[in-house]
Amino acid sequence: MFRSLPVLALTGVLLVAGCATPAAEPAAPPSSSPSPTADARDAVTVVKESFQRSFDAKSFTMTAHISVGKQQSLDMTARVDLAADAMVIALEGMQTPVEVVKLGDDLFIKSGQTGKKPYLRLQVSKLNASSPMRNSLDITQHSGLLGGVVTAEKRDGVAAGSVTYTGIADIKKAVEAAPDKAKGQLEPVSRLATNGSAVPYSVTVDAEGRLTDLSYTIETASMGDMVSEIQLTALGEPATVDRPEAKDVEDATEEQYAYF
Repeated sequence: MFRSLPVLALTGVLLVAGCATPAAEPAAPPSSSPSPTADARDAVTVVKESFQRSFDAKSFTMTAHISVGKQQSLDMTARVDLAADAMVIALEGMQTPVEVVKLGDDLFIKSGQTGKKPYLRLQVSKLNASSPMRNSLDITQHSGLLGGVVTAEKRDGVAAGSVTYTGIADIKKAVEAAPDKAKGQLEPVSRLATNGSAVPYSVTVDAEGRLTDLSYTIETASMGDMVSEIQLTALGEPATVDRPEAKDVEDATEEQYAYF
């Protein structure tokens, strides 16, 4: 499980134990300038649509803390520019920190273990169609546990204009509605969860209905609780993603492509 966390984090964390899946029911795309009165919609719809509304900002910073039981945890920070097809993700909590940079079709991975040079370069188009890495890269296709939201109760927000919702989500409902890309990552978590039909969550949205905070806990018999805490900030603000210098990059071998 822990070996797969870097890949799972790419889905944004997003995030059922780092896994993600789209909304359980297709919803009409929000307008480019969503109304600040999100409560005109019912609470479940507000929660389900909140991640997409954040993605509509095109750029953002995401931070996440994902823990599995008492021994394993992962901290992630990501800067994302969807319009430029660029993102940089930093992962802490493993034996070696990991950095992932995506610029178009180029994917650079820095872990201190891939080769003589700091960064290993892969081309996304060369990854196998069933590659977990490839299938996790389009984070716009994911909305985490929110796809299986069953109930949502409105609470007071923690900041002016914000609203917090709490409720339960059903992982199996999220799996049923997920595209094939997300099913393969989400189904194992569904099988492990002992509270899969009633996962407690908390979501905070801003005045435009965009998700700013998400937390939830998945209980398992074998590994303990999987706890995810995610924040989205700097919505719509410039996100700079720098290309690693050529001298620090080596191309992946066929064996390495097979691994990813």
